[in-house]
Amino acid sequence: MPESSTLNYPDVLGYVTKGARFNTGIIQAALALRPRVVRSGRPFEVILIVQNASDVDVDVTATMNIPEVDAAKKKGRFVTKAGRLVVGLKPAEVGYVVLPVSTMPDTAVSADYKIGVDIKAQPLNKGGGKPQRVRLPDGGGKLDLATLNPDAAQKVEELKNLLYTTEAKGRLMGSSTLEAPFSVMTGKLGEIVDFKPGWISLWTVTDYEDDRALLSRYLDVMQNNVLPKLKRVQLFQPLLEATEKRFAKAGYPLNPIEAMFIAKLLTLILEYATPSDQTSGAHSGLTAGEFNLVPLLDSSRLADPRPMVIPHWTSAFLRLVAHEPRAAEHPVESIARLLYPDLLRDAVLYAFKIVEQNTGEELGDAQEMKEYADNVINILNGAGTMDFTHTFVPLVLGGLIVFDSVIMPGEKLDNLVDDTNHMLESRESERNDENEPVFTLTHRLVGRAMAKYGYREG
Repeated sequence: MPESSTLNYPDVLGYVTKGARFNTGIIQAALALRPRVVRSGRPFEVILIVQNASDVDVDVTATMNIPEVDAAKKKGRFVTKAGRLVVGLKPAEVGYVVLPVSTMPDTAVSADYKIGVDIKAQPLNKGGGKPQRVRLPDGGGKLDLATLNPDAAQKVEELKNLLYTTEAKGRLMGSSTLEAPFSVMTGKLGEIVDFKPGWISLWTVTDYEDDRALLSRYLDVMQNNVLPKLKRVQLFQPLLEATEKRFAKAGYPLNPIEAMFIAKLLTLILEYATPSDQTSGAHSGLTAGEFNLVPLLDSSRLADPRPMVIPHWTSAFLRLVAHEPRAAEHPVESIARLLYPDLLRDAVLYAFKIVEQNTGEELGDAQEMKEYADNVINILNGAGTMDFTHTFVPLVLGGLIVFDSVIMPGEKLDNLVDDTNHMLESRESERNDENEPVFTLTHRLVGRAMAKYGYREG
């Protein structure tokens, strides 16, 4: 496996063990006992921290070897119901195995006991080829505890207090067994803790918020599987259907022209991902702006450690693929069905920008627009009922401005212009003092569209 990569995910294990680690195959591990000095008659935990250093799923088998006899040569003084545990690690995942052990009340006192854990790692690279390293053998990137959920962060801090073994038993023979010493002291009465065997995950790729690293990991997937499918002939209909369903569910069924404008806006955002593709309408890179992914999918840019800003839909899609790789095989369906809110957020923020540019109206600062986008998404997710204002500003208005940038095969511009001219007629009954400015703004933009195409009603 290559020893260098543009990826070097945070070194969670190294943070806990102060850099010590045992490398075996494509995983890294460290063994600890909690507590290391055990009272006879009491249970304790065997803890194996495992860090997947590759970009593939790995099955890890941890097999524990407990002392067969105590210091007085008596058998059965150490007991476990979980001598072996198989754990499936996701790409780059970090966590720890817990294997409880109990001591009998008459276990002989000694400071010379040892417990071993044999580690076997089996990569599950379904796509073929060699697993790629995402952490270097001597460690990964710096861990920011803020990227962990509070429970995982607390567990990581607790694990730092343990003593770790990272030297393999009989390492000259290629052993993959770690062995930790412990002591048994005379027991005394007290509450018995019932430890449970299992796997505790501490960190996954979806916890990592560096979009550069995710883009680097899924570079080939994005270039070869995803972006080539982001064409309007594939995008428009699924996005139109998703738009109609979500607005209807939110209590505001859309007229065909309204749904079409929003779907065109969403389609345009996705087409902007590859603006140099002539089959996508030949949008310029300058027009696509921050939605253009082509400059980001470059090895030199991805090797640059500076964080990068990518569209909300892209960030969400990368995390979806990390969790469910099959989503990359059907990107259009995945985006329309699962990531619609993330794409809509991009559309709302972009639509605000172009509406301001085309009307000269100030619709709010960046924070206000972000909060407005949150509100629209929350309403569509069931937290309220959609209305005329939140539908038209800025989504329908944005679609009205860009509709001729997403002309579909067989679509007649004359019919589209005519439908646009009569768009507000069915909404007149909703007109009131509160939304009057929105009606006025819409009439202005409709009038501008009519003038652009020399439309004359009659």
